[in-house]
Amino acid sequence: MLGDDTRPWLFPRLAAISRDWLGRCVDVAPGFTIGHLMWSAELRATAVEAIYQAIVIQVGNRRERLRPMLRRHDPTGSTANISYATRKEAIRTEKSEVSHVTLDGRGGNTWEQILALECELHNDVAAYAKNDRLGFTIPYVHEGRAHSYIPDFLVRLRRRPYEPFDRTLIIEVSGSQKSPGPTAAKAETARNQWCVAVNNHGGFGRWGYGEITAMPEAHDRLVTAIEELYADAPIIGDPDLLDFAERRETA
Repeated sequence: MLGDDTRPWLFPRLAAISRDWLGRCVDVAPGFTIGHLMWSAELRATAVEAIYQAIVIQVGNRRERLRPMLRRHDPTGSTANISYATRKEAIRTEKSEVSHVTLDGRGGNTWEQILALECELHNDVAAYAKNDRLGFTIPYVHEGRAHSYIPDFLVRLRRRPYEPFDRTLIIEVSGSQKSPGPTAAKAETARNQWCVAVNNHGGFGRWGYGEITAMPEAHDRLVTAIEELYADAPIIGDPDLLDFAERRETA
């Protein structure tokens, strides 16, 4: 059943875009036909996502502004009442309201331990927390299926004297054991949809998303991500989708 926003006259344009995408982006191996796309739910979902993304990122295309959908009775979370027992390896914290960082994996996760230490030592980090049992999740779609993404760390930066809001950095530690497909989908959704929507809301400060993909780069990547968040670089989302700058200019 079609929704209320039905515009059937646009279907020929959508069909033309789809044919163009099939012609330019899909290679058909010998012994196969383009119809094989319809036999696989995974391939169909991949095709739909690719065509959708091609439409919404079209240069010069004025897109609707993203806004967050807040939980009615529980719109914000807190680390104030986080308390639980665990058998995981854990390290004590100074800059976190949660007393310990629990480390995933057998014997503890060295990457997470290094990142926690970097957060403790960085002067611009006001507070941080391992995203363990905080209830902070980001919904995303991969291969046509809905999932919930749980980023690894949340880092709140020290507030600049001239800014009346906080800045929070979402950090993902992308180790070699994580599948590249879902990891890319998570990053794209977190940066260019979730962060954009929350930043456009204007009531939750400024949020950004960064990844650490190699252990030796943990220090430099954290430093760079913090600098980029302070500078409102694209780490906070696709600039074409953000409207806080427009509000600032008209204020």
